[in-house]
Amino acid sequence: MTENTNNGNIKYLKLDTIDDVKSLVCDILSECNEPGMLKENSGRMVALLHVWLKACSLGVEYEEIRDIKARLKVLEEAKQ
Repeated sequence: MTENTNNGNIKYLKLDTIDDVKSLVCDILSECNEPGMLKENSGRMVALLHVWLKACSLGVEYEEIRDIKARLKVLEEAKQ
């Protein structure tokens, strides 16, 4: 994860990997889970959990595609 700050304020975050997304969501959810904050931040938490689920889904798909590519490469090499 890359962040660009200006006077201590984050201008933008560049999430380079799916693990970056997961880490960021965990950090934010931890901050929102303080006593008395659950009701106030419930909408934000739901939105972040949606991002979390999508990142997990993309991570699984990425691993499956990488596995398929590896098996295809082996088959192509065996064919030659």
